[in-house]
Amino acid sequence: PQIAIDTMRSLAELQATELDDWRDSEPGKILHEMRKGDMALGEEVPHRPYYGSVDSTILYILCFAETMKWVGDIALFTELWPSVEKALSWCYNYGELDGDGYIKYKRRSAKGILHQGWKDSDESMGGPFGPRPSQPLALVEVQGYYYAAKIALAQVLRQVGNTEQKQLAEKLDAEAARLKENFNRDFWWEEENFLAQALDAEVNLVRNITSNPGHCLWSGIVEPDKAAKVAARLVQPDLLSGWGIRTMSAKDITYNPMSYHNGSIWPHDNALAVAGLRRYGFDKEALMVANQLFEAATTFEEYRLPELYCGFARQGATERAPAAYPVSCSPQAWAAGTSILLLQTLLGLEANAFKNELKANPLPFEGTNEVFLRGVRLGNRRLNLSFRREPSGRVIVSSNQES
Repeated sequence: PQIAIDTMRSLAELQATELDDWRDSEPGKILHEMRKGDMALGEEVPHRPYYGSVDSTILYILCFAETMKWVGDIALFTELWPSVEKALSWCYNYGELDGDGYIKYKRRSAKGILHQGWKDSDESMGGPFGPRPSQPLALVEVQGYYYAAKIALAQVLRQVGNTEQKQLAEKLDAEAARLKENFNRDFWWEEENFLAQALDAEVNLVRNITSNPGHCLWSGIVEPDKAAKVAARLVQPDLLSGWGIRTMSAKDITYNPMSYHNGSIWPHDNALAVAGLRRYGFDKEALMVANQLFEAATTFEEYRLPELYCGFARQGATERAPAAYPVSCSPQAWAAGTSILLLQTLLGLEANAFKNELKANPLPFEGTNEVFLRGVRLGNRRLNLSFRREPSGRVIVSSNQES
């Protein structure tokens, strides 16, 4: 968790304090990107830093809450709480552009990013053939992040907050329940039994079949009956390629297996989908996607998953490797996080350091009989964990504390 702690401290130092259209900056917002090259120094681009990201502020809140569950550090809570409060204020004052409870984005900077979710290329919404959906846009996965952030933060505040913070927890829970109800009504694409990619400025569905709803399973915002339909679609051949879930369905008119966001495969995107599938009890599907990622990883140097690779369908079990995306970043931070989230998901690890609890609910790994984790931090303790599969398929879990 130290990586998360140091990251949050750095982001808090760079948290926006003013309105600045050139940088798409608003008070409380967490940055999208920092650059220090000549173009940034010369104000040719707005990246010193640039804040055109609709989800980073929400994910900051979620990261804070999840980290507190692992470390249970009251001093850290007190240190970071002011920046978390500012981030939450941004959500209410600027993120909810229309006051309908949805987080939306609208580019203001002349040199800013057109689309400000994780799929931030110009063609990621509407494709190369257009028309471009009107802004402000409410992305499907971002509403899930918002829901998860409210729920997770409320859980922490109820355990360690003062009276005012515990009252805030009740407010967050009520808002999350309302958001979930509205989301399942407004984002559901009845003809496809799936979630649309976004809502445009006129509250019309942006009708593309994408990987984004997998993030909504991870967040827990999807109602169980709809979750079953989303899970079933994610593993259909138009999305699940044999090397992982594509960013866009092969049946979509804008699909291109070599496109950055419209048909390629991103490991971190898949890891979130696997976590979502497991959350709703779709263990078979979760293992199916996880195994495809593992097989892809074995084909890359040092087993390092890159930022992304191409989304061509796997040509049978004998195909040796997915098609590489030549300019993919490797190493790349969120691709590196993929293996950690997959491991946590497949082991079913859930921490509550405030109660000194670490729960495990492991799934059998294909081709793996033993897994060892050393030095896992829970509060002030360090644990060694062992997971061993018996011939019957039952997984035995044991632990001991490091001396």
